[in-house]
Amino acid sequence: MLFILLLSLIAFINCSQLAPLLIASHKLVPDLNTEINDSNLEPHNVTSVTNLLKKLITQCSSDAYLIVDVPNLTYQDLTDSQRDRWQFLLNYLYMSSTIVGLPRVELGLDLDHIEDYIINTCEAETIPNELQDYYDTRTRVIRINDPNPDELMRKILRKLPSPHYTIIVTSTTPGFTHPIPESVMERQPEKFEIFHDIVNNPKHNGEILMKDI
Repeated sequence: MLFILLLSLIAFINCSQLAPLLIASHKLVPDLNTEINDSNLEPHNVTSVTNLLKKLITQCSSDAYLIVDVPNLTYQDLTDSQRDRWQFLLNYLYMSSTIVGLPRVELGLDLDHIEDYIINTCEAETIPNELQDYYDTRTRVIRINDPNPDELMRKILRKLPSPHYTIIVTSTTPGFTHPIPESVMERQPEKFEIFHDIVNNPKHNGEILMKDI
């Protein structure tokens, strides 16, 4: 009996502790979603999500890659009801040509590996988030670990000499969420997906360039 209870507890933890992932690229990076399941009703596999990020990075289409690790973050923190918390991030989403929002990703996304992949693939360098002014466009990787990073993201992105950025927001230590029946998520996707109105707008689906809007 105790063994069964332990298994149930492990299953509950695995289902409840899932990390959100939000990707925004100023430039068009088409067909990213082909790397993952087209539905957000089930948690996304960390391997397929890693492949998605590598596909994004391989384009080397950005001059700055901002990797934002937010402790205790869940998809609920990134829903339309939380817009007031992310005013500056939302502005950058509106200016992005490609957005991917995955509300529930299995734990294990290796941000150090993603950083190294950017460095090796795009001949980038890592700089601290206390960003000093600079004027060349060598590719940079900027890491943030902050529970409330919206204002800091704005300060960093405003100093960039190039408008070509990629933002990756996730959590290596996400908070807990209650499992939700798929039928409920299907009926009210705006409550269970990342910034539903923006992410699911056709102009951000990898087919329409922002300059053509």
